[in-house]
Amino acid sequence: MRKILLTIAFALLFGSAGWAQVDAQKLDNLCHAIAHAEGFGIPHTIPTRYHNPGDLKSRPGLTPLPGQRKIGKAGHIVFVNDEAGWTALREYLTGIAEGTRKHYVAHSSIAQLSRVYAQRWQPWLRIVTKELGVPGSIPINEYLKPDYSLDFLDGFCYTM
Repeated sequence: MRKILLTIAFALLFGSAGWAQVDAQKLDNLCHAIAHAEGFGIPHTIPTRYHNPGDLKSRPGLTPLPGQRKIGKAGHIVFVNDEAGWTALREYLTGIAEGTRKHYVAHSSIAQLSRVYAQRWQPWLRIVTKELGVPGSIPINEYLKPDYSLDFLDGFCYTM
C-alpha cells in the first residue's frame, strides 16, 4: 500500500517527465501580466499590431515559431493572429520554467527575469508582480509549479 501511495504522489508531483508540470492557470496569469506590461491591447503598439502579446523577438536564420509570419522592426516577431502569439508566449515561458531557454535559468526570480526580458525592466517588474500578487523574488519555476493537494485521499484508509 505504501509503495502505491508513493508512486501516486511521485506521479502527481513530477509527471512522466520527471519535472513538475506547469500550472496552466498560473501560466495564463503570467502571460496576461506580461502582455499588459508590454502594452498588448493598446492600439498602435508593436505587440498589438504584430499579434505578439509577449513582445517576443527573433532574428533571421533562426527557425520560425509556429504561427510566425515574419520578423518586423527591431526583431519583433509578427504572428498571423493573436492566438499564435499567445501560444508562442506560453511555450516560451514554459521553456524558461523548465530550464530549456538559452538566456534564462529555471530558478531565476521574476526580478532577474525582468532584467533580461524587458528593456524597461523596472516598470515591467512592477506591473507583472502587482498583477500576480507575488514578490519579485519568487523564482519563475516555483511560481508556475502546480499546487498539489492530496485532498482526494480523504475518506480512504491509508494507514501504513
